[in-house]
Amino acid sequence: MKIHKYTNYQEYIEAQRNGIYNHPTVRDNINYEWVQKKDLVFITNNVIKPHFKKVKRKPEFGICHGAKLGKENMWLEEISNIDFIGTDLIIESNKKMKLLNWDFNKVNQEWLEKFDVLYSNSFDHSPEPEKTLQIWIEQVRAGGIIILEHTEGHIDSTKTDPFGATLDEYITLVKSMKNVSNINVQNFNSNRNKNFVIF
Repeated sequence: MKIHKYTNYQEYIEAQRNGIYNHPTVRDNINYEWVQKKDLVFITNNVIKPHFKKVKRKPEFGICHGAKLGKENMWLEEISNIDFIGTDLIIESNKKMKLLNWDFNKVNQEWLEKFDVLYSNSFDHSPEPEKTLQIWIEQVRAGGIIILEHTEGHIDSTKTDPFGATLDEYITLVKSMKNVSNINVQNFNSNRNKNFVIF
């Protein structure tokens, strides 16, 4: 597990801004999204629906952390019929896309035990993964579910993606957190060979 260290918070903000606006793929196409709709169809059909069928509860609210333009939360809402919002540190809030400008590493008192589903493919953007993960755990109500995406792109630590870890290290970190049980991993053999750590 590797973590890039910043001199101060402003350096972290600037690194995240540069990661969006100076990334060659994103710079040439601001509508570029890491997530693909087929990923979210897989998650809904193979993770979210079976989970809530098992716990015999209808999910109402979900959140996507690090949602960039808000497409992933809108797609998840469309596919799952759950009311989703998204957060992003750099992109401005957008009511139409249900996107909030928010640092997902910080506590929001209004979100404590609010969500049934928390999804993120951006956990590698956290400079303090243990702290961030605990914040996310506290945002999910009892019987809810957290889904973290992991690919080979999440292994290296960079200035833009400060938290680098293998899949096994993701699992070990999740296991070390308070009030976590029933960890599961599902593989989606898409073009990026994605794994989803579910708990």
